[in-house]
Parts: sequence; C-alpha cells; structure tokens
Amino acid sequence: MSSENLPYARCFEPLSPVQLAVGVFIVTIPARISSKQTLLDIYSQQLGCPWFGHNWDALADALNDLSWLHDRPVVIRHEDLPFGPGRRSRNVYLDVLAEAVSRWQVDDPGRLRVLFPEADLADLCDLAHRFDQSQ
Repeated sequence: MSSENLPYARCFEPLSPVQLAVGVFIVTIPARISSKQTLLDIYSQQLGCPWFGHNWDALADALNDLSWLHDRPVVIRHEDLPFGPGRRSRNVYLDVLAEAVSRWQVDDPGRLRVLFPEADLADLCDLAHRFDQSQ
C-alpha cells in the first residue's frame, strides 16, 4: 500500500536531527506517556495557550489556532508514540494531530509539523492499514 493511501503517513514526519530554523516553537512530548491528563498537562505547559481547557476539544482548538504564537512555525516532537497500542486515547490523539496538520497544510504549509521516531511511524502506517481493511 502506498503512503498516499495512509491518512497518518501524509500528516506525520520522521523524527530526525534536522536543523530547525530560528524562531520555530518546539513542543517536546516525552517518552512513555500513558495518561491523557499527563499529555494534556504537557501541552498546556509547553504551548502556553491562554485558554487551554485540558480536554481533546481544547487541544484540537489550540492546534488549529496557534494565534498567540504570532505566526511562528510549530514543531511537535514526540520521543515515542503516546499511549499503548489499541488504546482509544491513542486513536483520538492521532486524529486530533492529523486534523490539525491537514488544516495547516491547506492554510499555511509548514506552520505545524508533527514528528515521531521512524519506528513509531511504521506502527502508524500499520494502524492506518488495519483501519483501511476494516472499512
């Protein structure tokens, strides 16, 4: 299956030691996140969104807005894929990220980038493949 048929493969990039331009706002999601509340706390602290509400909808709203960052490009760097395989929180989180990246790719390409280690991208492709087969 080609990557253009995988919804997550179009949205996320491999984590690599690329040099980021000056002025890029970086959010780092540490390894071994297993709780929705922990993940949302990290976003609240690192994004600095003045109205963040600590739920999935608030995360989606923040990632689709980013106005308080004054047009700075945002990179979300994951040290690994949060939550365990098959957990609903993982699927919801990935959907929130994919929707935000897709929106910015249309409105302002490069404004939001989401990076995962390459091994986790392979898991995402597998997840997308299993989803496509179930449809």
